[in-house]
Amino acid sequence: MPNQCVGTAKLYINDKQVGTFKDMCTQLGKFALCGEGLNIGHDGGSPVTNDYPGSSPWAFSGGTIKRVVFDVSGEEYHDFEAEVRAMMSRD
Repeated sequence: MPNQCVGTAKLYINDKQVGTFKDMCTQLGKFALCGEGLNIGHDGGSPVTNDYPGSSPWAFSGGTIKRVVFDVSGEEYHDFEAEVRAMMSRD
């Protein structure tokens, strides 16, 4: 489709890849000057799935969100800290 980017999304938790979504389609352009936009810790707009119980806004529960990083650089994820730990463990 025109105005669409197709790629692979990867989800990491604590530097461990826990999910992959291939052929993910996104729209080119800037959105959310008002409205839902990017949410961390709650979903205030349309639900991602119809399995959400109750009504909006749906808050994250069952853990603590310490840090969220969105990398849209196109570069492959590389865990430099793990590489350094591996090098240090060889001595």
